[in-house]
Amino acid sequence: MISNRRITGAILALLAASVPVSAQSLGDLARQEELRRSTTKKATRSLSNGDLGPGGIVSTAAASESCYMSISQGRCVTADELMSKSDLPSAEGKRQEPMIRQEAAAIRSELSRVQQELDELAKTAVDEKRPAARRSVAADTLAKKQPILERLKQRWAKLEKYVEQQRIPHEWIEPVPDLAARNPR
Repeated sequence: MISNRRITGAILALLAASVPVSAQSLGDLARQEELRRSTTKKATRSLSNGDLGPGGIVSTAAASESCYMSISQGRCVTADELMSKSDLPSAEGKRQEPMIRQEAAAIRSELSRVQQELDELAKTAVDEKRPAARRSVAADTLAKKQPILERLKQRWAKLEKYVEQQRIPHEWIEPVPDLAARNPR
């Protein structure tokens, strides 16, 4: 039988023999990497103040106040200033996108319907072929319905103002109705 000492000695001899082989391969690997690095071309690009553009140099005092370089303003600004000028919709605005689109579509539809109705009333009011009583009724109805059109225009203006305040993309309410369209009287 083989004793435990002999087994342990054999294992130690094998381990000792393997150390120089792995050390040699690591050394070879290190020499190869050193040779590779010495032969590769190094980047030589250098930047100057001209590469940074106007206002590219930020003073150390401004940099210590956590500022961000604004290209449009040409100076260092706070995060709040940067976000206030951003075209990104606010989180609240993004959640309201479907409602805003529906509201815009409803106002456009109502504007179109009321405008058509007012156009027809205006034609009837001035049509000499119609009886005077019918023309008079059409003119009175036209005068009474005119405020409806004005209220719809105000409603659209409020929607546009809200979109602007919330930094919502204007595309959400497009196409924008022509509010300067004819006002039949």
